[in-house]
Amino acid sequence: MQQTNSIVCPSCNNNQLLLRYEVTYEYSYAIDANAPGECNRNEFLPYLYDNREQKESRQYVLCQTCGASFPCYFDHWDQGISADALQKAINSSYEMDEELMAR
Repeated sequence: MQQTNSIVCPSCNNNQLLLRYEVTYEYSYAIDANAPGECNRNEFLPYLYDNREQKESRQYVLCQTCGASFPCYFDHWDQGISADALQKAINSSYEMDEELMAR
């Protein structure tokens, strides 16, 4: 039996929400005699990088119905987070946006 999503968008009251995590990385490959990257031997394989550095990241909840997005930050997923806590965070973000737009 599938669990019902009780979290709703405060903008349109729909429950078609996604948690999005966008990350930008910079990959570096040492230049050597046989192929770019010390981990690459006979050919260049992009996943065999020598160094990876995170440049940017953005986490948000996105409403698939109206397109509203609500910034959030999860450093790890925990079974202890409740739907109520997530709904309060989304509502708080929505209220802050409404206040800024009213100015």
